[in-house]
Amino acid sequence: MQLRITLLLIGVLLTATSFAQLNNDMLKQTYVIEPQDSNTLWMGVRALGFNKNNEYTNDIADGYTLFGYQISPYLAYRAGEHVRIDIGVFLQQDFGNDEYTSVLPTFSIKYNDGGHYIVFGSLENAYNHNLIEPLYDFEKGLIDRLEYGLQGVFNRANWDLDVWLSWEKMIYPNDPNQEELVGGVSYNYYLKKTDEVQWSIPVQLIVYHKGGQIDLNPNPLVTTTNLALGVSYEKALSGKLSSWGMDHYYVGSKDFSNTSATVFESGNALYLNTTLKMKSGLEFQGSYWNGNGYESIQGGKLYSSVSSTVKTANTIEKNRSLLILRCLINKKIANGLDVSIRFEPLYDLGNGVFEFSHGMHLSFTPEVFLTKIKNVRY
Repeated sequence: MQLRITLLLIGVLLTATSFAQLNNDMLKQTYVIEPQDSNTLWMGVRALGFNKNNEYTNDIADGYTLFGYQISPYLAYRAGEHVRIDIGVFLQQDFGNDEYTSVLPTFSIKYNDGGHYIVFGSLENAYNHNLIEPLYDFEKGLIDRLEYGLQGVFNRANWDLDVWLSWEKMIYPNDPNQEELVGGVSYNYYLKKTDEVQWSIPVQLIVYHKGGQIDLNPNPLVTTTNLALGVSYEKALSGKLSSWGMDHYYVGSKDFSNTSATVFESGNALYLNTTLKMKSGLEFQGSYWNGNGYESIQGGKLYSSVSSTVKTANTIEKNRSLLILRCLINKKIANGLDVSIRFEPLYDLGNGVFEFSHGMHLSFTPEVFLTKIKNVRY
C-alpha cells in the first residue's frame, strides 16, 4: 500500500506542469534604487514578526518553536542614479528571552547599472537568493539572517544570476578558531520566458570552507558543497487560478576536505515539486524527497541523512524519503504591511510517521523621504 501511494505521488509530481518555488517575496529585503530619487536621504525600517512551530518527533530534525521579531531601522542615501548607501542596525528578539539575540550593525553600498548590480557589505540575503529548501533552510532567515560580504546580481533576457560570498567568521594572527565562509550561486537559464509560459533550467550551488593559515587551530581544512540541478516549468492560468507547474531537481552533496568532515563523502537526492497558485494568494505545493546520504550545509534539517537533534545526535538514516504538502496564503493588509500563513504536513515514508509544522509571518517595510541633498561633492 505504501509503495502504491509513493508511486502515485511521484507520478503526479512528474506529470504536473507552476514554478514550484513558493512565493516568499514578502520576506525579501531589497535595496531599491530609483533614478528620480538621486541625491535624496530616506529613513526606513524592515520589520518581520514570525512564529514557526515544528511538531516533529523524529530522530533527524528537532521539534521546537520560533517566536519573535526582527527589526532593522536604517538611513538610505541615493547617491546619484546608480548608487545607494545604507547604514543601520539589525535587532532580533525571541519571545521568552529578555535579551536581544542579535544586535548587529548593517552597512551596504549598492551599485546598479541597467538591472545588474553589485552589493558590498550587508547583502540582499536569505529569501532573495531563491534557493530550494534542501540548500537553504527557510528557518535560517528567522535564526541567522544576515550575510556580510560581496554579491553580484545579473539579469539578461534569457538568464539571471545571483552570486555571493558571505564571510561567516573572521580570524586574526594566533587565533584559536578557523575562518569560515560560504559562497553561493543561484542561476536560471530560460528556454522560454513569456507572460504565459516559462521554461527554465535552474542551477544552484553552496560551498562552505573552514580553515585559514594564521590560526593556531589544529583541525584540518574543511570544504563541502551542495549542488542542485533542475528543470522548471510555469504556466499562467485564467479565472481564479494564477498558475500551476513543476520544478524537479537532482540534489547532491560532496566533501572535498583533505580529511573527511562529513559522515558521507558524497550523497544525492531527487527533489520533485508541483505547485498550484491562486489569484487570492493561496498556494499549494506537493513535494517528494528521496535522499541517499545527503548532508546539507545550510539546508532544511529534515532533508539530511544525519541527525541535527539534541537528544538523538548520533542517528543516521542514509535513505530518507518524505512526502510534504505545503499550504500557504499571502495577504496584503495595508501599504507596506503583509501577512503570510503556512501549514506543512509531511509523511516520513521510511519511518511511517505523520508530522507537521505551521507558521505566521508579518512583514512591515515603510520608507520615508527626509530631504533632498544639494551641492554634493565627491
